[in-house]
Amino acid sequence: MLEKEEFESWIKALHTLFEIFEARYDAYPLSVIWIKEWYDSNTFTVTKEHIHRISLLVEDFNYDVFDVRGELKERIDTQLKSLIKEQLGVGKHEQIGFALALYLITWNFRRFKNYFKQRDFSLKRYFQSLSEFLKEQKGGIESFRNKRLLQGQIDAQRTQRLFSEVNKKLGELGIGHNEPVGTIKLIHAFAPYYFPLIDGNIADEMGLLPSNWKSLTFDSYLKWMKGIRNWLLNYTEIIDKTEENCSSSILKLVDEGLYMMITVQHRKRVHDLGIVLEG
Repeated sequence: MLEKEEFESWIKALHTLFEIFEARYDAYPLSVIWIKEWYDSNTFTVTKEHIHRISLLVEDFNYDVFDVRGELKERIDTQLKSLIKEQLGVGKHEQIGFALALYLITWNFRRFKNYFKQRDFSLKRYFQSLSEFLKEQKGGIESFRNKRLLQGQIDAQRTQRLFSEVNKKLGELGIGHNEPVGTIKLIHAFAPYYFPLIDGNIADEMGLLPSNWKSLTFDSYLKWMKGIRNWLLNYTEIIDKTEENCSSSILKLVDEGLYMMITVQHRKRVHDLGIVLEG
């Protein structure tokens, strides 16, 4: 296990790499800001600065990485740009599902690619329906926003209920499959100090995916919550300072570190360094 100073250096180093190569135009910070405002005032505000960040994200998004080309690419791109123009213009907005749209689409794009293989899939309809669901769930989710994973015990029963309800709803909005990754990303955005993130690659590396079923279950996620909690309790003395220095929850920072170590193929980032060989 890492010593406290090593843990702090690990977080800082991989957070810096994540910011350089993965998060330059990430929509996650916008979603977190918008959700907070929505809880305070029932609306969220899109500013000109937000629009600039969104435009850079869209310009930088590489469909080729996901083997999306031709008519499918055109259909996705058209709907995405239409959603941004119609639902995320400068000003105040009430439908919170759209505050999550770019975050969920970009960080779970393979899933949305499968949705678009259904000819009648609509991004606008998806996030409108999600908005209605989240409005109904607002009070129940709010109690988790005031929790920190490292303080008190994990409320397994209520967590399972929320996980199941969100997973069921995302399945209904999608193609009827379990949606554990989307579920975790969503509930984390609403309670970033309580719900840890995890993707399929990290879950596989940590031994959380059964060999006969390559999908996270709630029991696996609860095991992850307990494991992350017990591990981070070794570093409580430096967590507050680390969160303040990085302007992020420790759960998000740990996910960035694991993502950079497990999910990212660093060789593919070499071209981003801009080294030019002449002759």
